[in-house]
Amino acid sequence: MAEPVIDPTWDSDIAFLLSECVRFHEMKKATTLKDFIRKVSNADISEILDLSNGQQIICGAQALQRLRDRATRALRDSDASGTLQPERVYRVLKRI
Repeated sequence: MAEPVIDPTWDSDIAFLLSECVRFHEMKKATTLKDFIRKVSNADISEILDLSNGQQIICGAQALQRLRDRATRALRDSDASGTLQPERVYRVLKRI
């Protein structure tokens, strides 16, 4: 069996996702909710991850788009290609 090819950009995409979650969290802590909502775009504020403790964290549109792209590529490059929809893989990856 051939060794799997590991895409080195996974690390940078996951690091970006986490840094965006931290950035939005810190921004939210540093201001009032009203000011936070005013500062953050609707596209970003609606992109959230559900945490295992039942809470949610905002991660932003670009970060979750990278996760969606990762899900699509992971499925395309796997033995499951053609058997699942990328959106289903994305929903699984989106859970922390």
